[in-house]
Amino acid sequence: MKKIRNIEAIIFDMDGVITDSEPLGLEADRWVCAMHGISVPETEWAGFKGKPNRDTFAHIVHTFTDGSLSVSDLVDQKRKRYMEISRERLLLVPGSEAFVAHTRKKISRIALTTSSSRMIQQFVFDKFNLYHYFDEITTGDEVVNGKPHPEPYLLTLSKLGVNPETTFVVEDSGNGILSAKAAGCQVIGITTSFPKKALLEKGADFVVSSFKEMYSLIR
Repeated sequence: MKKIRNIEAIIFDMDGVITDSEPLGLEADRWVCAMHGISVPETEWAGFKGKPNRDTFAHIVHTFTDGSLSVSDLVDQKRKRYMEISRERLLLVPGSEAFVAHTRKKISRIALTTSSSRMIQQFVFDKFNLYHYFDEITTGDEVVNGKPHPEPYLLTLSKLGVNPETTFVVEDSGNGILSAKAAGCQVIGITTSFPKKALLEKGADFVVSSFKEMYSLIR
């Protein structure tokens, strides 16, 4: 496998990359919808991965309800439910912390860019003691336009003070890949949420099936 050289910085997504949180997030989304009697077609759910909760529920309210529900209230309900089930059940993606620790030793600048709120990001970092790995953190409530818009990654690049051409992003979703590529970064896709073909179609430069496989990419 071709190795990646001249890396100035690496930026990790959180949900589905660092934490195995996508199934729990989906469970919380479905719980909120069930509580309000909202029926969302199965074909819709995959497209929400990687997007901020506010964008997901804005789409749900606009498309599948009469529009009278408060998006903010639904987001708050989802966040509370997600944290309730995550306290006991949230796990790290196998090998993610070890790989982040490895890159911390080899690459000068490390960051996180997540669509989750600062509250959830801090909950995750407290639970798994992750703060010391990252130079900068960007959360979904810091940006006006969430993934797949480039704003989240452009903000992180600005915080790091690095060039997109020498920055690699690790993402698991099509929306995240589109965001990072639009910001000018190269992207490693990991197949924790979507198959290889889907990640390549969204523009991933490399695709791996595990963090173990990712070690062979970083020289």
